[in-house]
Amino acid sequence: MSNSQVLASGPYGFIFASFVSFYFDIPVTSRFRMFGLNLSNKSAVYFAAFQLVLSAWRRSFIPVISGLLAGFVFRANLFGICKLKRNNRSVGNFMPEPSESSIATLVSMGFESNAARQALLQARNDLNVATNILLEAQSR
Repeated sequence: MSNSQVLASGPYGFIFASFVSFYFDIPVTSRFRMFGLNLSNKSAVYFAAFQLVLSAWRRSFIPVISGLLAGFVFRANLFGICKLKRNNRSVGNFMPEPSESSIATLVSMGFESNAARQALLQARNDLNVATNILLEAQSR
């Protein structure tokens, strides 16, 4: 076997590293049954990933596992890797209080004020991430 057939080319590592964040950070918004299987709105993405793995099974195994490991390393913040992000501008552990307009936006979506404030603090004042946190908490 030549060296060009040992590993699959392409962005397998990046794609599967992104699946770790997709699994943990994107909430399930709907569940349904089809052909006796319990599925969610995220199932199609998982099926596409499974098909991607199967398309070059032996050649894609190492890049896929490497990508998943990289995603978990980042997610778990092993080796302090999250500090290397360029857009991390906070100083120490200081995080400014969420703005009243952000809290009001989440309250207008039907969330409680205190829950909205806590989600914004956890999300580092990112309104989209805070919304995902609150939606995920509702689905549990």
